[in-house]
Amino acid sequence: MSLEDRFRQAFDDAMAEVRTRLEAQFTSTLTDVRAEADRDKAEALAALDAAKAAELVAADQAKVAALEALEAVKAAELAAASAAADEAREAALADAKGSLSSELMLAFQSEKDGLESSHATLLSQLREAADGELIQLRDAAATTAMRLREAADSALAAASAELQQAQIEAARQREELEAALTQTKHGGNLEVEQAKADAEAELVRVRAQYETALATVRAEAQEAAAAFSEAAEAQVTAAVRLLDAVRALDGATSLTEVLDALTFSAAKEAGRAAILVVKGDRLLGWRTTGFGALDSEPRSIESSTADVGALAAAVNTGRPAVVGSGSVLAAPAFSQLPPDRPGLAVPLLVAGRPVAVLYADTGEATPSSSAWTSPVDVLVRHAGRCLEAMAVSRGAHARATAVRVGTPA
Repeated sequence: MSLEDRFRQAFDDAMAEVRTRLEAQFTSTLTDVRAEADRDKAEALAALDAAKAAELVAADQAKVAALEALEAVKAAELAAASAAADEAREAALADAKGSLSSELMLAFQSEKDGLESSHATLLSQLREAADGELIQLRDAAATTAMRLREAADSALAAASAELQQAQIEAARQREELEAALTQTKHGGNLEVEQAKADAEAELVRVRAQYETALATVRAEAQEAAAAFSEAAEAQVTAAVRLLDAVRALDGATSLTEVLDALTFSAAKEAGRAAILVVKGDRLLGWRTTGFGALDSEPRSIESSTADVGALAAAVNTGRPAVVGSGSVLAAPAFSQLPPDRPGLAVPLLVAGRPVAVLYADTGEATPSSSAWTSPVDVLVRHAGRCLEAMAVSRGAHARATAVRVGTPA
């Protein structure tokens, strides 16, 4: 029995009790009045017929007064009982409403704390992954710089050795020339000058080779430093872009905003992206970015979960599906992707059930790496968590609204 039924039963019981008591009082009063009227009537008949008429009038007036008093008492008691019942019902409803609201708030806060913890964990994992990749890039750059430095030191050592050997050879030739000049004081001046010129030319050549090797090493070191700086900047840019995408998903307030933000963010990572929603065994286009004319008519895209392509595989297995070299899965027909280009289909799961699937690829451009697949997978998973949090929040709000609407005035 509901609370309202119990209140109605209590009210009916109180009304029956009041009605029984009032009827008993009325019956008793009426009996007394009739007895008094009969006595007055007998006395009036014995005394005077005129007194009889006067007593009858008095009896009628007394009867009316008694009935009015009885009705007033009955109305007062009924009003008091009704007021008491209303107060009890309002108090009980207020207690029930407060208890239900507290339970709903506790449940919502618990779910909110869980989602915030999951969100914080995801962001921490993203930061750790970004830091790990940055450390790897720094280690690789340091290794490359060390290798180039060793090569430069080796080249410098070799050039220095050649220069030293050339200087030794020049000194030896100078000593030979001086000795020859000492032995022959005539006819040898031209040969001595020629030997000196040859030695100086050899020394110039060795110095030129040394400077050329040094310039080459310096250029390679500068290129390595520039490559390291470019890689580090690209890593920071990718981390900032991913963080902005997560914030955009967190700021979405509806299913449409979540799907749109997911499509645009995935397209920034890969190059092209498309969202298809699951309708029974069909996949219907929702939003595309980077697919030319399809971007203005995404609803014209349609597929099936019974296909053998990547979209159907992702929806049916609940896991990402890869296309391209080494994969037996086919890319969606609308992508017109070359066979050697990579593509990725990721299911959007809400409470473990696929509600949509995201497809992303690099188009006809040759990708420099496959690093874009991990951020796309992370964005799809985070979008699913956002939709789950949105569903919990709307469910709590709907229950609270139902409680307010169902409360009697």
